[in-house]
Amino acid sequence: MGDLSDKSNESENHNGTSLNRMKQELVKIDPSLLELLASHPEGGVCPFQHEIFLQDVTVAGTGYCEQIDEIFPKLTENMVLRLQRDPQNKHDQLAIGVWYEQTRIGWVPRMQNEVAARLMDAGKNICLRISGLKVESDSWQRIDSKMYLID
Repeated sequence: MGDLSDKSNESENHNGTSLNRMKQELVKIDPSLLELLASHPEGGVCPFQHEIFLQDVTVAGTGYCEQIDEIFPKLTENMVLRLQRDPQNKHDQLAIGVWYEQTRIGWVPRMQNEVAARLMDAGKNICLRISGLKVESDSWQRIDSKMYLID
């Protein structure tokens, strides 16, 4: 009977050690990465996905985002920005909004959105990865990025 008690304590000790080790190994995940993963059409993580470069994009219309002054300092190079189609847009049927968390911070420029819009309409997942940030003037924060097809 003493043997069972010793094994039980040993098992609890082992589980406690494993739990502590697991807590130490947890990695913080960027909220924008979680958003991107959640936006995947099939829902969930795709372990063997590739980023296929499509084009360089300077985000348009950041001056029209009321929260841009609060959001801009939070942006970092290599951060992923979510893209969302806006086919009901009265100015451009191929419009693609650029989103940081729950806020649209701008648009893919009209001269660059057709191929991406068609791919997105066909169910493909496309994102922007920030490649440069610069305050150009009081009314414009420049966000340079690279557009990728996630395959």
